[in-house]
Amino acid sequence: RLKQGKDITKWLTDGNVSKLFRPKPKVKLHYSSNSSSKYQTQSTTVDQKVVDSILDKIAKSGYESLSPIEKEQLFKASKK
Repeated sequence: RLKQGKDITKWLTDGNVSKLFRPKPKVKLHYSSNSSSKYQTQSTTVDQKVVDSILDKIAKSGYESLSPIEKEQLFKASKK
């Protein structure tokens, strides 16, 4: 066959055999922030509404009128 111009061992010399025995690459997972952002947005929206209501209360009747829970929520929101 080689004399006729057909090399039947060409697939061996092309490196195809070595590809069979190569280790497969390890898969790495990457988590995007987009998938978890919809959950953060919901909680942020709720927190923002609470903070807005507390600030409205402060504007109407002053900081002293806040309950300890409201003061704590306002303090936590200021840390974010």
